[in-house]
This record gives sequence, structure tokens and C-alpha cells, in this order.
Amino acid sequence: VKVILERFGASEVVGVDLDERMVALARRRLRGYGERALIKLASADGIPEPDASFDAVFGFGIIHHIPGWRAALAQVHRVLKPGAIFFSEESFTAFIDHPVWKRLLVHPREDRFTPDEYCEALEQQGFEVLGSHIMRGDWSGWVVARRL
Repeated sequence: VKVILERFGASEVVGVDLDERMVALARRRLRGYGERALIKLASADGIPEPDASFDAVFGFGIIHHIPGWRAALAQVHRVLKPGAIFFSEESFTAFIDHPVWKRLLVHPREDRFTPDEYCEALEQQGFEVLGSHIMRGDWSGWVVARRL
């Protein structure tokens, strides 16, 4: 949230998280921003905001944690204004299925996605993929897409 407020110059940011402890921690850390930083207890596949209400959505490694990740993409599309941008940083199947990370990290195992599958799903939801930067042999990367 600080990055979006300070580096991107957003006038206000709404953040969501499923974990009550993380919401409380974020609210404490962002106290100095007052009304400019609102943190809500919610899921990315059920964003409690009106249709077409955001100029941008940032996803910092969230979508791959959601079993029904396509529903989260639909929510992002719903809350973005037409022409608005979705900045998404994600981990892909190659990372999630790597033997070391499988033992150390907990991720949903079914219906995971490669970078190409992720971009295809964005297009199916009504986004235009503007660009991507995929790193470490398809382990992770950034995808930038515009709501059509």
C-alpha cells in the first residue's frame, strides 16, 4: 500500500486480506496515511466494492493462492473502470510444483497456471494483456493488463 501511495501517487488505496491479524497489522502500519489507506477484511474473489470503481488494481502474489482464481480475476475486472490497469505479480506452476517449494510452502495444487495460461484467462475475462516480464524459467513474473 505504501508503494502505491508513495511511488504511484495514488490519492487513496483500498487493500483487502482474508486474515484478520494481517488486516489489523496493516491498519496499524498505515495509520499515518489516515483516510488515504483503507484496509478491509475480504477475499480477492469477493471484493466488497462497487462495479467500475477503481483506476488500478495491484495484485502482489495473490491470485495463485486462490483455489478459484478465475473468480478473483472476474472480481478484479468488475471493480476496474473501463480502460483501467491491473498490475499483477504472480508465481506460476513451475514454482509451485518445484520439489523444494512444495515442501516448504503451502499452495493450492489443483488448477494452477503457466504464464501463458494466466494471460489467456485474463483475456477470457475481458482484459487486454499489455505486457509481461516472466522470470526464472517461468517461476514468477509481472503481467500488466487493461480492462477493455
